Amino acid sequence: MNKRQGIWIGILTLLLSIGTMITVREAFAIGEVTPTPSPMPEMSAEALNEAAVEALRSGDFERATELATQALEMEPDNIESYIIRGVANTQTGRYTRAIDDYTRAIELQPYDWATYTSRGDAYALMGDPGQAMIDYNYSVYLNPRYQPAFRSRAMLNALMERDDAAQIDELIASGLEQASLGNIDDAIDDFTSAINLPDEPIKGLEAAYYNRALLYYTNDDLDAAIDDY
Repeated sequence: MNKRQGIWIGILTLLLSIGTMITVREAFAIGEVTPTPSPMPEMSAEALNEAAVEALRSGDFERATELATQALEMEPDNIESYIIRGVANTQTGRYTRAIDDYTRAIELQPYDWATYTSRGDAYALMGDPGQAMIDYNYSVYLNPRYQPAFRSRAMLNALMERDDAAQIDELIASGLEQASLGNIDDAIDDFTSAINLPDEPIKGLEAAYYNRALLYYTNDDLDAAIDDY
């Protein structure tokens, strides 16, 4: 091969290279060749739950439902995901779905008083006060210091025109709030008011006695604590 032939071969190779580059560039432009996107990192179930909680806080309940569902696809027995989705379904009026989610969470963690209260709220909103009351009662049985259960039960008792029971629950809830703020004497007053409210003992007063006893014990009034116990 002489020098001139070598030059032409070099030019031809260069032209072919340029032509190939143009063809690929044009192909990308018209969609004939699609670049492979980099895979997005997969979020863990925990990260999805955290994002779902943020969606709940911002009021985006549909997004919270979607994220919790994705977490459950990864971890079908994730209790937190069921609870988050239950809250979102309650907020969007899908009470049957919310109850199903809370029920599954309870099956996985049977002694979670907060979930019983949440399921009770869904039953109450759905118009089933009897089942709501069962859940509230079991919640306060599991934890007689869980204020939200008493608040919810107080409202349900008021709707059912059980005035004394509603006032007792409201006083217990108030006493628990005062105790959490360190206002021990005010809390004792609330529990005492609950105990003295009805003309005769009724169901629900045991929580008032129990919580007052704890506060008497905190105040080193052991005799009073023993009497309440």
